[in-house]
Amino acid sequence: MNITSKILLSIITGTCLVPFTACGSSDSNNQSSQQVTTTQQEQTTDTTTTATTKEDKTTPEVTVENNATAEATDSTESNTLVVYFSRTGNTEKIAEYLINITNADSYVIEAAVPYTDEDIEYNNASCRANQEQNDKSVRPEIVDPISSIDSYDTIFLGFPIWWGQEPRIIDTFLESCDFSEKTVIPFCTSGSSGISTSEKNISELVTIGTQLEGRRFPAGASEDEVKEWYDTLNLNK
Repeated sequence: MNITSKILLSIITGTCLVPFTACGSSDSNNQSSQQVTTTQQEQTTDTTTTATTKEDKTTPEVTVENNATAEATDSTESNTLVVYFSRTGNTEKIAEYLINITNADSYVIEAAVPYTDEDIEYNNASCRANQEQNDKSVRPEIVDPISSIDSYDTIFLGFPIWWGQEPRIIDTFLESCDFSEKTVIPFCTSGSSGISTSEKNISELVTIGTQLEGRRFPAGASEDEVKEWYDTLNLNK
């Protein structure tokens, strides 16, 4: 082989080596790129799985307690109702003592047209209360009348004594309900007048299943005095 042939052979050999080297680099880069892509996908999948697992673990548990609460409430319902009318607060105080002692429900009788101080001015013969007490047919209107007393067995009925009797608004309440199967127990507050006339009026006005003897309390009566009276009624036996 002469010199010219050797030169040509060297040129041809060098030309072929360049493409092979280039191809080898491209394949290597592609493989690396594929590995990186695959690794990123795996990491993303792992992250998603971890997030889902954390959400599942932190989902709050639901506890149902409503039924138990409702049963407890139903089991503690009272069959005693304390109803009262109080203009100056004296009867209200006695009623509150009774509510504490008996754990009873309560209903306050309120006049649609409230009584003012002038309305109950004892020295004024023409005041509103005096006129009402002199007319047994008067029935003062009650605001928000009680809807029913059917669920109660025992009714305590409280009022102040006006001119020796129960206020006429008590008569309004009595005629609005059915007491034929109830036990009714009157109580009142006054400076001196007794409760006997009011008890007679009540028994004649409506039909009552059982009417127990009532009690008059002075304005300053204590809860102990009310408790002593309540114990004599023997309602728990």
